[in-house]
Amino acid sequence: MHANNPKILTVIGALMLISGWAIAFLTVIKIIEENLYLIILAYGINLVGLFIGLYGVSSYIYVKRREKKQKK
Repeated sequence: MHANNPKILTVIGALMLISGWAIAFLTVIKIIEENLYLIILAYGINLVGLFIGLYGVSSYIYVKRREKKQKK
């Protein structure tokens, strides 16, 4: 399993976005105690997940276009 597989990168990015959102949501509804470091961690997870997901999607599009071009 390659770590540079676009589909895997997209899934990892989506999971990181969901987990960052879940941490922030759980602090808002007071299930997790509000902590500045936890909120910064949730923001960082969201930001990194967004970049990984976008990289995965753009890599997937690039690979599909290259395959389509080679078939012609």
